[in-house]
Amino acid sequence: MAAAESDRTKGLHYLDANRVEHMAGVEVCSNTNQRLGEIDGFLIDRKTKRLEYFVVDPEANERCLLKADKPAVLDVEERKLRVEAELADLEHLIAQSGQRPSDEDLIAATRRLSAA
Repeated sequence: MAAAESDRTKGLHYLDANRVEHMAGVEVCSNTNQRLGEIDGFLIDRKTKRLEYFVVDPEANERCLLKADKPAVLDVEERKLRVEAELADLEHLIAQSGQRPSDEDLIAATRRLSAA
């Protein structure tokens, strides 16, 4: 892994969707209206304050990462975030204990994604 990539993932911060007004439980779907899950949180670059990943919960006790580099539109009335992505774009995370992946698991997964 390049040093710049490692430094970038070290600077990520998890922000729970419950701490962002109107974002907890917002449904994430593709442009073709395929349900991808619900917003669980965000991974933000501490230095630039830029959104790097959406944390999506497709099913109970699961967390996935969706790179925030594609266009997205928030429909406030329908409580949907429409993204140019499909189910295959979700990076599924597996917690060691079989439980919901932790915030640390999320940030560690970004290191693996950056290295790929």
